[in-house]
Amino acid sequence: MRIEPALIEKLRKSLQGIEQLQQLGVYDLTREGREILKFCVASDAVPEEMGTLACRLLFAAPSSALESVVTQNAEGEWVHTIFVDQGRACGDWFYAVKHADEGEPNELRACLLSAEVEMTDDGRALLNDFVSRYRKVFTPSFQIDSLNHRWDMKARLALARALEGGLKRPRARPATPIYTRSDADARIECTLAELRAWRKVFGRSAGDKKKVAALYGLSESTLENALGGRRGSSRRKAARRKKAMPRR
Repeated sequence: MRIEPALIEKLRKSLQGIEQLQQLGVYDLTREGREILKFCVASDAVPEEMGTLACRLLFAAPSSALESVVTQNAEGEWVHTIFVDQGRACGDWFYAVKHADEGEPNELRACLLSAEVEMTDDGRALLNDFVSRYRKVFTPSFQIDSLNHRWDMKARLALARALEGGLKRPRARPATPIYTRSDADARIECTLAELRAWRKVFGRSAGDKKKVAALYGLSESTLENALGGRRGSSRRKAARRKKAMPRR
């Protein structure tokens, strides 16, 4: 499949526009924007750097769940498709905590005070991580250690009251939030999704890891470390998330 240069340039400008919006904190995609990203990731006809950028943008919002499949079309061609399941109900807490980190806690207070905003497992992990990172700036009256870390309404009200006067910035740089995701993390997750899809259809084969890793500019050893859970960054992030999740 060959794409005209004019269309390539139009797709490039669309990717740049989506990237600029995400730099401003706007992660919600229009249907057209989502289709453009999926096309650029799945198509071999667009330049490799555009496919890599589209993959990173597709993964930018932690509330999205990536799915990847390989299917055979009517012409007998094998087509790799990546799509995003937007049905997970954790976006409210993600954006609320992210905006609070940026100095605007009112959205987080509104979520805490509203019984209509469901408390999800993702929300609990985000809030536990949030209070842990800012524990030194809260007043003594806000007893973090005595909180119900499953975040019932009593605990939510206590945090909302603590945020009434705004959120002071800690003197030292706070720890990195658990919701952050680097470009390397995004590329590795995209590579893993493609490798799973490939093996689901064709099974394991010699050199499949090397071929898939090369599509996203990764070395085979990096992919093998990610598959075996030996990547340091991934292990540390998983450990922090596990620590932030309340025990049942």
